[in-house]
Amino acid sequence: LKMAENICGNFAFSHSFAFSMAVESGVGKIIDSKSQRLRIIALELERIYNHLYVISQLAQAAAQKVFASHMSYLFEESLRLNKAFSGSRYLKNFNKIGGIKDFDDGKIQNLKTNIQKIVNDFRDLYDRSLVSGNFLDRLYSTTVLKVQDAVNFGITGPTLRAAGAKEDLRYEDKRYDDLKVPIRNDGDALSRMEVRAEEIFESERIILKECEKFNLDVEKSNDSNKGIGYAESPTGTIVYKVDVKNSILSDLYIVTPSFWGFNGLVNSLTGNVFTDFQFGVESFGINFADAAL
Repeated sequence: LKMAENICGNFAFSHSFAFSMAVESGVGKIIDSKSQRLRIIALELERIYNHLYVISQLAQAAAQKVFASHMSYLFEESLRLNKAFSGSRYLKNFNKIGGIKDFDDGKIQNLKTNIQKIVNDFRDLYDRSLVSGNFLDRLYSTTVLKVQDAVNFGITGPTLRAAGAKEDLRYEDKRYDDLKVPIRNDGDALSRMEVRAEEIFESERIILKECEKFNLDVEKSNDSNKGIGYAESPTGTIVYKVDVKNSILSDLYIVTPSFWGFNGLVNSLTGNVFTDFQFGVESFGINFADAAL
């Protein structure tokens, strides 16, 4: 589990979640409802802080210093909230095989109060950014990735949704029964930012909903000794496949969004001036550590 968490710090909980799901399904472990809800909350907290970071980097690349400064502040506040909620700024050492480590329910009210404040502050900043012609001009029609190219390269996550595909791994999870997934069609840096911004608002809604009660049905047992786990990370699909023999992990296969994302990034840079490259790099939200498997 620690290996999975340390593959890519930005997506530590997504990797941890996918790995633990794979092992649990392989050995037939039943997960309690409280742990299921806490895992969903942690996944959405990870999505929020990553999206805040990407948008802050786009603002910095466009020389929007005031906007970038405020976004950096919200990014830091989101990390502090992660720490208060899980004990780790990057949501590490919170998950375990079979559930979640000891959790104080008293932290829920603090989470609700602070996530609403962070997202409300972001909403105000984001609305202001959408009337800044200088900012939007730098993102519009920059590093375009067409939907068919995105599909061919195996792209998932916000980058694929910004190109027009209604795809989200959370659709496959019954716990996200009313998920609202933002879609754009232009496939440029602006579309990718807009998708991420709207996902922040949706993640807040999901977190607040999950905070209300902890009474989901448990997972069904599976005795196959082979397990598949997956997570819709902030940048796209993470999948773990494991084989478990005599309670020992005998085989492991990992698929990450950044591994495929770099091919899409290279394709999107064609025809762009060098000074616009950073908008592609930042808006894709991909990570070298996440691809180096």
